Amino acid sequence: MHYPISIQIPVIDIQLKELVIALKFKVYQWLIKESKMYWRGSTTGDSYKNLKELNKLKRIEICKRFRESKGIDIKLSRITQTDTNKEKTKKYLIQEKIFRKEVSENKFINYKYYPDIPVNSLAWESIRKYLMGNLIFKSTKKRQLYYYRFLKPWKNYIPVEENFLDLEEKYSWVKSHREEAAFIAWNGYIQSNNYVQNAPEYLISRILERTN
Repeated sequence: MHYPISIQIPVIDIQLKELVIALKFKVYQWLIKESKMYWRGSTTGDSYKNLKELNKLKRIEICKRFRESKGIDIKLSRITQTDTNKEKTKKYLIQEKIFRKEVSENKFINYKYYPDIPVNSLAWESIRKYLMGNLIFKSTKKRQLYYYRFLKPWKNYIPVEENFLDLEEKYSWVKSHREEAAFIAWNGYIQSNNYVQNAPEYLISRILERTN
């Protein structure tokens, strides 16, 4: 099979050769994904009692900002944390063109790009996207999940502003730098896979940090 990226690495032994083959295969898998930014999530953030309060949610603002952006498909798919009528809320979100039906986790594997949009809770499910080979667009948050310490901007993910105002700019960059983007996605996959494989050791280390 022909791979679109030529990787010049001296093969020292069979293990390194297998690593190079795996790297080429993963990069190839990523390159044939659909070049779309794809996200689905819930109306989490703060509880809301009416549509005025709903529209103050950060996720609502982000969805509305990019609803007409070509190649960026960021939509809500679940209604949560509300004291209002869910059907009324759903109807409003559909009218605003920011609501789609809920999808299975496997759906995300078809797309290259995933914006990590956490709100009142950090997005643990995002590590699954790293493991799927998605290229993650992540903002800097004061609160940190443990595995964040192993991730570096421009090495394991694409950094964006907290409010995602520069998302289109960064999206344009990855589309015009396919090889660099592919290797960032690969590095994100490797680092997250390493974290999952060594999670028990990291848990012990975390406990020791808190007790010392």
